Amino acid sequence: MNGFWETAKREISRIKSSKFMLVMIFVLPIFFSFVIWWTFSAGTVKDLPIAVLDLDNSDISRGITRAINSTPSADIKYKIENYNQGYNLIKSGKAYALIVFPQHFKKDLNRNKRPKIVFYYNNQTILIGGILSKDIQSAVITSMKAVDAQIRMKKGLSKYAV
Repeated sequence: MNGFWETAKREISRIKSSKFMLVMIFVLPIFFSFVIWWTFSAGTVKDLPIAVLDLDNSDISRGITRAINSTPSADIKYKIENYNQGYNLIKSGKAYALIVFPQHFKKDLNRNKRPKIVFYYNNQTILIGGILSKDIQSAVITSMKAVDAQIRMKKGLSKYAV
């Protein structure tokens, strides 16, 4: 046990004699604790810029776009004309995601086909992509339920029919 105390005394005297060691042991941990606290103090991610490629440009696709834009995490900054613009926006970091509405989206919905809304994001920002994906999926599902009810009522069915 005597060797333990001798080693402890020796290390304490080394720490006291070195400013570098004092900073590394006491100052930096406190500093980085505040940095981590400050980083996560904002809470949630808000208003991330995204791009939309609407190849259908129907009232339904525009309504879904508005629903997506109303989510807390998404802010539609770019309405683009082609895939290359979206790819370049994501690659440059100006947009975190691209949402694509296919041609004949509304027509396919009315024909009981299942058109797909495609969502692209940069996999390097996986956390942001996950947050956007959750909010966008929720907005799309909510919007599509309303659209489905409208289509059913136009066909003379109950909006609650299965």
